[in-house]
Amino acid sequence: MSFKDDMAADLQNVFFNEGDFAESASYYPVTGPAIPVSVIFDSIYSENELQEAVVQGREISCQVRESQLPADYDKTPRRPLTVRGIKFTILSAQPNGVGVVTLVLQKG
Repeated sequence: MSFKDDMAADLQNVFFNEGDFAESASYYPVTGPAIPVSVIFDSIYSENELQEAVVQGREISCQVRESQLPADYDKTPRRPLTVRGIKFTILSAQPNGVGVVTLVLQKG
């Protein structure tokens, strides 16, 4: 088995396994019912300096396997995603080239 095959298996069986690191979420496409997806949810505290002020806040995102999303996920921004019973809006989708997409989220 190649390293690439090992990595794909780890993504499927470990990282995006809801018994290990991932948790369930619902992605809402433009048409049709919600799609269940497994995500790794992330809410990172950040500080950014803007001239004389420091802006503090949380950067909310999650990682999802690209294969769980519809083919047009990157062409339909601002789709809803529910994680932990909280509704978020997807601000951007950032594929990493190896089958994982980071969804940048905004609450509400």
